[in-house]
Amino acid sequence: MALIDLGDLSAGPGEPPAPPPPVRRVRRRPAGAALVAVLCALALGAAAVPEPSLVHDAWSVPAGQTDSLATDGDTVYLARATDGRTVLTAYAVATGTPRWSRDLPWVSGAGGLMTFLAGDGMVRLADTPRVAIHAPPDAPVHPGSATVLDAATGAVRWRSTSEMMHATRDTVLLADRDDRGELRTLRLVGARAGETRWTRQVRRVAGLEVDGTRIVTTTLAGDAGVYRYTDGSLLSSGRVAWSTGDELGTQALIHDGRFVVTRTDPLGATIIAYRLSDLGRDWSVRTLRSSLVTGCGPVLCLARGADVAGLEPATGAIRWVRTGQGVASPAGADRLIAAGTDANEPVQTLLDAATGRVLGNLGAGWPDGDLMVRTATTPPLRTVLSRIDLPAGRAVTLGTVESIEGAYCAVTGRFLVCQRTGRIVVTTTG
Repeated sequence: MALIDLGDLSAGPGEPPAPPPPVRRVRRRPAGAALVAVLCALALGAAAVPEPSLVHDAWSVPAGQTDSLATDGDTVYLARATDGRTVLTAYAVATGTPRWSRDLPWVSGAGGLMTFLAGDGMVRLADTPRVAIHAPPDAPVHPGSATVLDAATGAVRWRSTSEMMHATRDTVLLADRDDRGELRTLRLVGARAGETRWTRQVRRVAGLEVDGTRIVTTTLAGDAGVYRYTDGSLLSSGRVAWSTGDELGTQALIHDGRFVVTRTDPLGATIIAYRLSDLGRDWSVRTLRSSLVTGCGPVLCLARGADVAGLEPATGAIRWVRTGQGVASPAGADRLIAAGTDANEPVQTLLDAATGRVLGNLGAGWPDGDLMVRTATTPPLRTVLSRIDLPAGRAVTLGTVESIEGAYCAVTGRFLVCQRTGRIVVTTTG
């Protein structure tokens, strides 16, 4: 077990001076005519409409606190929960013109939509699960649901009373729970028609991870199963270290052919990697503080408060460490954006994922797609937008908008879509 304590052109010389311009006789206007000309020019200047800024709010629509939004290319989708139903409307992102609207007959649970995805010609929506894991007997039960619509027309392609667990271009993984909130059935269906491709019964499953090729299920006791995503066949089974009740939390992910489990306790965290082929243990790492492990392409990113490290997926060995940065996330196939430890607006640094080498300083703020957002340092309170240039390793300032602090935002093309207080606002970024 390994132990880790984890910025005029002018004339050239020698050139003769330009000859003086030829003398021209100018016919002078009477003073009254000159005054009229000046007044006309001022009037025309006042009437002229200046070109709009490259960064400006293009349009907005009212939206409630429980409403949800999704974006896809040239469309914004807004789901409004109203009178026990959900109304889904598609708007052209550039103009705000409504394209279609559909009234969907289901009651969104207390937690609202859990899944709201748009892409691949489809809009996928999923309701809250029926019951939380080990909820009290008198806890309210919310019916689960999954709905897939055609993105171009809003026509409902299919609907199910199962939970949506994962979605790809061609498939959707659905699940059903028992009264205890534990998964009892997994079912893979076609994304466009909802036809069943396989069904598998499972027992007492509390955790589920999917990477598009495999599914890993775990029980609270640590019994684990690895299934092939395409046909549901069992590939391996075994035991993994899971929650014993004394930990502060257990997290897991699938990365580079391994099932990586992180168990956090009051004294730190233990990270264990299991081979998906047989669920045998590959390596284990102990840290002296709570940690977050995420997939970062060629490495596993280990965030431990004041620093972030890149771990070799096959051995758990440290490839690199960046101090003064609390977390890192992928930005392309071989790049990471690492955030500083300032809780308000951390400095963002572009890193090479494999080596941890600094490729550029993106400045303070928060990355959102290919945009950086930060609060202006001088009144009035506004948000500064910058475009992230990954090849150059820098962020180029575009302009400012009304403050979006605390708002949920999504980037689609050259538009920023934000759910502000009482409305959805679409901002063009140039």
